[in-house]
Amino acid sequence: MEQRIVIPLKNGVSLVAEASTNPDFPCEIYVGLMKDGVWIQDLCAVTQEYQYENGDVQFSDTATNVLVWSNENYEDYTHKFTVPERPDMLDESWENY
Repeated sequence: MEQRIVIPLKNGVSLVAEASTNPDFPCEIYVGLMKDGVWIQDLCAVTQEYQYENGDVQFSDTATNVLVWSNENYEDYTHKFTVPERPDMLDESWENY
């Protein structure tokens, strides 16, 4: 099932946030620009941190990555930010805020 938020901008371009449809990477969301139903520019991806072990993907439960495309002419991301999860938010104590 496609999960997508579309916000129309000017000149027929839309800002789109879309959940991953890749079953190997279910914990990802992509943000970019679309025009006429075609993805024209990646802006960022938010992913659960992961690494490969023996050819298998192992997801981290302690960090999230934010990948940013800041060069419109380059298809790979240009910046990677790793955001550790706050230990005080991993339990029920956050409900008291």
